[in-house]
Amino acid sequence: MLDGLNEIYSGSTFQQDTNEKMSEIAYVHARDQVPVLSQEQSDKYLSVINNLIEMLASASVNGLKEKANSIQVQENETNYRLMFENVAQGFASHKIILDENSLPVDYVYLSANPSFEKLTGMKASYIIGKTVKEVLPQTEKYWIDLYGNVALTGEAVQFENYSVELGKYFEVWAFSPRIGEFATVFTDITKRKRDEQIQKVMYSISRCTSKSNDLGELILMIQNQLESLIDVTNFYIALYDEISDSFTIPYYSDEKDDITSFPAGKSLSAYVIKTKMTLLGKRADVDALKQAGLVKSVGEPSAVWLGLPLLTKDKPIGVFALQSYEDENAFTPEDVNMLEFVSQQISSSIQQKKAEQEIKSALEKAEEGDRLKTSFLANMSHELRTPMNGIMGFAELLNDDNLSNEDRHEFINVINDSSQSLLDVITNIVDISKIDSRQIRLSTSPFCLNSLLDELLIWFKGEKVVKDKLELTIELIRELTDDQCIVVSDQLKIRHIFRLLLNNSGKFTKSGFIRFGYSIQDKHIRFFVQDTGKGISPEKQCFIFEKFRQEDETLSRKYGGIGLGLTIAKGLVELIGGKIWVDSEPEKGTTFFFEIPKELNRQSVF
Repeated sequence: MLDGLNEIYSGSTFQQDTNEKMSEIAYVHARDQVPVLSQEQSDKYLSVINNLIEMLASASVNGLKEKANSIQVQENETNYRLMFENVAQGFASHKIILDENSLPVDYVYLSANPSFEKLTGMKASYIIGKTVKEVLPQTEKYWIDLYGNVALTGEAVQFENYSVELGKYFEVWAFSPRIGEFATVFTDITKRKRDEQIQKVMYSISRCTSKSNDLGELILMIQNQLESLIDVTNFYIALYDEISDSFTIPYYSDEKDDITSFPAGKSLSAYVIKTKMTLLGKRADVDALKQAGLVKSVGEPSAVWLGLPLLTKDKPIGVFALQSYEDENAFTPEDVNMLEFVSQQISSSIQQKKAEQEIKSALEKAEEGDRLKTSFLANMSHELRTPMNGIMGFAELLNDDNLSNEDRHEFINVINDSSQSLLDVITNIVDISKIDSRQIRLSTSPFCLNSLLDELLIWFKGEKVVKDKLELTIELIRELTDDQCIVVSDQLKIRHIFRLLLNNSGKFTKSGFIRFGYSIQDKHIRFFVQDTGKGISPEKQCFIFEKFRQEDETLSRKYGGIGLGLTIAKGLVELIGGKIWVDSEPEKGTTFFFEIPKELNRQSVF
């Protein structure tokens, strides 16, 4: 029964009606408790409420703005930090330091980005808080002056300059964020500047070709131009002669060596020519090449040697070389790349200058040939007409029936001497023509060298050129005994060479001695004719073997001849396969040497 009542009371309809009535009673009670306001009181309270609402709204807006500004600042700082750390340009901020006169004398590093570290090689953790003079003691004054002006005036500048301390070129934008401070944004432009320098050097080298007078001067100009790119203290360009397999050095600049020419052999220069490749070798590298038998030393060993082939149409014409005696790291792979590029212009300029010199030399020789031809014709006229006049004049005198036998014999001797002089001139002309046209042939056979020289001694003592010179002695020097000196060669041509040289010595030697003979060398027989005559000046020694050339080329000269004797001697020596040269000192005498291959007969002790 109780369960039924509870169920009735808790039923939804009954409960809902009860709640509604209670709410109505509470509302009437609350309404009776609220005070009744007048219109004035209502307006006053509404005004206060409106003010509170506006204050709350304003506070809410300002808070939102401050929050938004704070977020923006954080975003800007994040972006700035990202840019600061990742920008490719170096960035650093600094504070200028002034002296007692308010002049800039130093500056302190305040901050630096990672690119600063990369471009300068200096860590920010090391430099920040330090002055530039502490970090880079040799910093040039113009950097401090320029940055000081920016920091004190606020005027921004943009410029390019070279830092000796860092060994680089930089493009810099400097500005002042606040008075007394400055910031720099910079880029490493060393490569661009170096490329510009290389182009400038190559252009200058090309212009040097027309400005220089000869190869030596051109190479000196090339060295001066390269000085802005690399250390050229020890520098040379060796030109290669394929025929003689040797190098000549028109200009040489070195602290220890002074070389003008050398045989190619197994030199480092020859190695570069052979391989057609650049060689950058430290002393250990060169020693390894020596041990392998690939190279041999020429000159003073260096700490590092750099050689580049100079090529024209892939044909080596020479070697461009640099070396350092102390610093084995004086040259870098970057230097090699640069020089390989520049060497193309060097090769072109040298080849052009060589061609110019060859043309100039050919022109000078042609002009000299014309002059010599004129001199030769005038000389020839004199040398032919003089004996001819003697022959004709004294032959006519012989028709005089009243001549004494003594006079007749004297006139006949004059005619014979003149005829011999005329024959010698004609013979020399024929001989030089045969040599030039290569119509002379060798005729080798065994003969006794001592016997030949004995015959020459007897012949020469009877020659007019020496027989009346009482203060002149003729000496013969023999190294081998008669049974040891059987040689195989052209006896007639050796006799002819000796006669030419002996006559030449007899012509220019009044007193003292004329000594001739031979000595045995390793692979050659060396002949000589030595005299105590007037000698030959050094500047004349270089051309005395040329056609029609004489030490005195004036028509009023004291000694006769047409200037072919030594030329013929040289031609005959070279025909036998030998060489001839002279050693002379003015007023002391002259020695002519000539060598021929040593071909001793098998019956000889050799």
